[in-house]
Amino acid sequence: YSEIDKSISDYKQANNKTDEDLKKEFEAGGISFEDSQEFLIKQQRLNRLLNETIFSKIEVTEDDVALYSEAFSQANEEANISDDQIRNIIFNERARKVLST
Repeated sequence: YSEIDKSISDYKQANNKTDEDLKKEFEAGGISFEDSQEFLIKQQRLNRLLNETIFSKIEVTEDDVALYSEAFSQANEEANISDDQIRNIIFNERARKVLST
């Protein structure tokens, strides 16, 4: 629960929310605060499993970034896309492919 508590605390701080505000938001969405915590626990477990079994195995090399940059050079220059952003684009595309199979 400590990770969940930290996530909730971070969210509240970033959005200037109180516990009561958060409870009202969840209830407005049709779920209780307790159910939302259970959902967050399950979501965190799923994320951990995905990271350990799938995402940790996806590799994006410098060659991948260079090829992508070359293929989309004009668009990249106009959008001012960094190598880190390109790396994230490639990673996300590969993750989507893995998850859709």
